[in-house]
Amino acid sequence: AERKSVDDLIDSIKSNRYGMQKHLLKKSGVPNVMYLIEGDVDAHNNAQTAKTACVRLKAVDGFTVLRTSGISGTLSTYKSLTVVLDRLYSGARGPVPPGRECMTLRDLEGVVSSERTLAVRD
Repeated sequence: AERKSVDDLIDSIKSNRYGMQKHLLKKSGVPNVMYLIEGDVDAHNNAQTAKTACVRLKAVDGFTVLRTSGISGTLSTYKSLTVVLDRLYSGARGPVPPGRECMTLRDLEGVVSSERTLAVRD
């Protein structure tokens, strides 16, 4: 899950980090990447930009988008996700099917370092 406050989301869009961050998340090999947007998108002074980003994250980029009103909602969401993941995988045993392996930290570092030279525009 990539957590961003509404302010962080707007700042990353303005500074062009947003496109690179999405690109790296797609390349990570992690299925079901989630963006958790924290704060009131509708009340932000750049509400239209934030709303458009949320729609594009889901419709264009294929990410799951979760929205919370603040840190309490975020913590509650993380708790719920942890409970679900624990239920799903607590009894898992045996080999991992091909193509379902998790990327190692070293693999991820390799992807990140090779991608740093790209210019991604959204």
